[in-house]
Amino acid sequence: VLAGTRLFTPKVRLVMVAMPPLVMLNELVIVYTGLVITFSYALSSMSAAFAGVLIAPITLTGASMGAVLGLKAFAVAIIGGLTSGMGVIVGGLLLGIAETTTGFYISTGYKDVPGLVLLLLVLAIKPSGLFGKKAIKKV
Repeated sequence: VLAGTRLFTPKVRLVMVAMPPLVMLNELVIVYTGLVITFSYALSSMSAAFAGVLIAPITLTGASMGAVLGLKAFAVAIIGGLTSGMGVIVGGLLLGIAETTTGFYISTGYKDVPGLVLLLLVLAIKPSGLFGKKAIKKV
């Protein structure tokens, strides 16, 4: 799905990137904002569906299938920092290594514990995440 976005012309990709802050300007230049927004939602839905198809055989499909994965994804995003893509990758690797190590040395029953402990430690020490930028708003 994401590789398919490369098929679009650079102008379409530029419009998708420039869309949020310049909605009024895009409408003046005759860019179909509704179509671009709809396409963005469709693209994100296809990405989520693809990820669900990949993860379903591993975690066994069930009604509460996304609860644990959603909690882990939230922990990874907070640990890495919400403003940093590289931080999220490092946070995911850090969480994966911590869970695997705990499952190997202690017990697989406690495999989810390090994620929450790491989340609490990062929130206590650096609330913006490991790679996040501190937001300063002047009023």
